[in-house]
Formats: sequence, C-alpha cells, structure tokens
Amino acid sequence: SMLYHLAKLGVTRSLLLEKDVLGSGSTGRSQAICRMHYSNPVTSSLAWESLKVFTNFEDAVGGTSGFVQTGYLVVVDAADRPGLERNVAMQQELGIDTRVISTAEAAELAPMISVTDGEAMAWEPQSGYADSYQVTASYAKRAREMGADIIMRDVIQDDRESLRSFLSEALSNCNVVVSSGGVSMGRFDYVRDVFMELGVREHFWKVAQKPGKPLFFGTGESTLIFGLPGNPVSSYIGFMEWVWPVLDIMMGKPDQKILTGILKAPFPRDKMKYRFLFGKSWMEDGKLVCKSSVKVGSHMLSSSLESNCILGCEPGDGLLEPGEEISIRLLPWKTIQ
Repeated sequence: SMLYHLAKLGVTRSLLLEKDVLGSGSTGRSQAICRMHYSNPVTSSLAWESLKVFTNFEDAVGGTSGFVQTGYLVVVDAADRPGLERNVAMQQELGIDTRVISTAEAAELAPMISVTDGEAMAWEPQSGYADSYQVTASYAKRAREMGADIIMRDVIQDDRESLRSFLSEALSNCNVVVSSGGVSMGRFDYVRDVFMELGVREHFWKVAQKPGKPLFFGTGESTLIFGLPGNPVSSYIGFMEWVWPVLDIMMGKPDQKILTGILKAPFPRDKMKYRFLFGKSWMEDGKLVCKSSVKVGSHMLSSSLESNCILGCEPGDGLLEPGEEISIRLLPWKTIQ
C-alpha cells in the first residue's frame, strides 16, 4: 500500500525490500475485518475512508480486495453502554453509517446469538471483511506497473557481516539508500562504520537538531546514502526534512516552499539545537496560524496523527510565545484549511 500510494504521488522509482514473501508477516495472518467502531475519531475516520477503497477496490486501485459485506455487530454489557453510545455518536458525526440498536433488532440480525435486556448493541451495516493476501498482492502488482520495484529479502542478522553483505548489494543496485537506526554511538550501531568500510564518503554525521541529532549523509559512486536515527519521530522528521526534498529534486519536482506562520500556543525552543515538532496549521482571519503537538518525545509517533506540518525554529532561550513567527513545512499529502 505504501509503495502504491507513493507511486500515485509521483514517487515511482521506489524500492520495497521484503524480508520474506509478501504477506508473510502479520498482514497474512490478519482477519482483515473492516469496521469503524473505535473510540477515537482519527482511527474511525481512517477505517471509514479505507472501507470506501475496499468496496471499490477494482476501480480505485485495480485487482480485487476480496471484500464481503456482512455488517458488524458490537455487544457490550450494561456498564459499558455509555461508552458505546459516545462512540456511536462520535462516529455518526464523522458520517459513518452506524447506530445503536435494540435487543429485538440484534436478535433479528443475528439469531444465533443470545443477548439480554441489559446489554447494549451497535450495528454497522456496511462493514465486513476483506482478503488480506489479495489486497497485498493487488497493491504490489499496481505499484510495479507504476514503476516501483519489490525485492524479496531474508531477515538480516544483527551482526556486522550480514549488514555489510546487504548494504554492499544495496549500494550497487540503488540510487538512494535510506537506513533507520544503527547510526548512533551504541555498541551495536554498525551502520555508519559499515558504510565507511564499503567506500562511502561521509559528508556529515550528527546535526544540531532535535529530534534526530545522529543523522548521517554520504555518497557512493552513484548512490546517495542517508542514515536516519531509530526513534520513530526522529526518523520521520529526518526523512521529511532531509530525504524527501532530495527525492523531489531527483524527480524534477519544484522545491517545496517553507512557510511562515504565527504561533497560537507556546513552542518549546532548544537552547543549542534547531527544534522540530509536529504541528497543526490553519487559516484564521486571513493569516496562517499554527501550534505544535503537546507530545514532544522522540518515541511518541502519535504526535503526528492529527498534524499537517512540521514546525521548526532556531535555537534560543525560553519559549517562543503566541504571536511570534515560526517556520512551517507542510506535509506533502496534507492541506491547510
């Protein structure tokens, strides 16, 4: 799916290295239930939009998803009725086809189950299940047709020689190599050392930014090499700030402009490093305004969930206060409302 959607965005020269065969991991073991009953609007919205793809897969993607519409019935005991009703109300506000039903309706929909008057039930008539392998295979086929490559790989052992063998082949076959993890100062952080042994010319290692200080960039004979940190937020922001713009240039796309917005809430600067945080930007009274996520840990990937941009500011003492300006990099697949 990632490879296909990158291709739809114009990133057609992309490579997926699969550790075994497609669908060999948790994807192939998934029951592929398509339902919207979640307790937060982000996940419910994602599931609702995904359902539209699964039910129209041949036209939207190509191939088959194996989707079967069965409906989805949720049953909870009396103590959880308020939570179920809140979830259903939230989902209805999002436009999801769901409703609370009576015991009699539940018995008619699913006569094989036994329910009591104290229990609460919700029904999603459009839900069902798909075929996880068919979905994966269809995405892979379309991604290949659009110019992407998929190479099957075994699991790389966590030792220097296995890593060296793998990276040597990657340097021979790829225009760009992007690694995540293994470029810090840990005892088993081999990646940077192995790149150097393979003749990679190091241009820089470690940058004055937070998060993502241990970032590596080098070149081979005809290959660009990016070594990103292993923490998820550090890797995500490092990719968007350093790798994505390079890929755009390689594909002949115009350079993305960095915007300037006005803070609506304090932003925590770093005294010595350029500071990045995921954030939300929007138009208000004709001005571009923004605020950062309150989650600031480099392990807290959930900080990106409702964000549409990355905010960045120069080092300095104290907070950037509301009303001050800050740099905004809009995530390419997001918009400003």
